[in-house]
Amino acid sequence: MLTYDDVAEYFSVVCCGFGCFFASLLLILFYHGVFYKVVVKSTKPPFTKDLYVVYKFTLNYTESRNLLAEVQSIAPDLESFSIYHEAFYQTKSQVGSSVGVILTDQMGEALYKKLLGAGYKVAIFPAVEYAVISSFPYRNYLSLALAVNRIYPKFKEYIKMNRLCAHPIMELYTKDTIYFIAPLSKQFDFYADEAITHTEDTSGEEEEEEELSCEEEVKKCTCATRRRHKTSCGGMC
Repeated sequence: MLTYDDVAEYFSVVCCGFGCFFASLLLILFYHGVFYKVVVKSTKPPFTKDLYVVYKFTLNYTESRNLLAEVQSIAPDLESFSIYHEAFYQTKSQVGSSVGVILTDQMGEALYKKLLGAGYKVAIFPAVEYAVISSFPYRNYLSLALAVNRIYPKFKEYIKMNRLCAHPIMELYTKDTIYFIAPLSKQFDFYADEAITHTEDTSGEEEEEEELSCEEEVKKCTCATRRRHKTSCGGMC
């Protein structure tokens, strides 16, 4: 026959078990950044010099995650990145993304040749004084998915509300942090050549649907004036 002490001990064990479960769950959620406070601001980017990179370009946004896994497996010790090219001519077509790693002086020549042999191309991203920046803890692909869902809405809202000419959006993956970076100058130096070529090839068809004058482009780019657009967006008009 169960005594009061037996029942009390049973419930004590159950409560302790639930307590440990929820404590572990909260710890896991905290570790992956669920409770991380997202801050978006205009400030200096985490790199102060030109970045020499290798990359692959794809028009398939889903494929970009596969490319990220590929390049991280080839060069696990290098910082990697993804750049999602916006339709900077305000067209309706997607212009793809580029994925790659940042080269360093310490990397071996064998790794460099391996990356080139795997189909990666060389590019240079210029240093910029200011960019729209946000960050998120980087643990694994779960934290990456959380970062994308939590940061992008606030990131794009910040750019729109402050009428900033900030594009494209670069995700920079360091050892423990994901940086979201949208440059406020030299923007078109961050676009892959393939993205620009693809846009130019399709621009004729889309001009039949909607011809954008320079003033309309400036307005949609949220640069307040033609002069500011020329300064911030590389003088496309």
